[in-house]
Amino acid sequence: LHYPLRRQRQMCIRDSTMSVLHHAEILENIFDEVMADFKNRNLHLIFPQEVLEDTASVITQRRFEDLCQ
Repeated sequence: LHYPLRRQRQMCIRDSTMSVLHHAEILENIFDEVMADFKNRNLHLIFPQEVLEDTASVITQRRFEDLCQ
C-alpha cells in the first residue's frame, strides 16, 4: 500500500483495538457492579454462583446496550 494509506489503515486498526478494549473494560465494570449488588442483597446465599454470573451477564449486556443508544 502507498504509505499514507498504510498509515491510515494502521491507525484504524489501532483505534478499533482501543475501542474493543474500552468496551471490554466498561463491560467488566458493569458486571462487577451487578455482582456486588447481588452480594449486598445476599443473593449469593440463595443462588449458586453460576446462576448469579449468568444473570449478571444478561443484565450487563442490557445495560451496555442502553449506554450505546
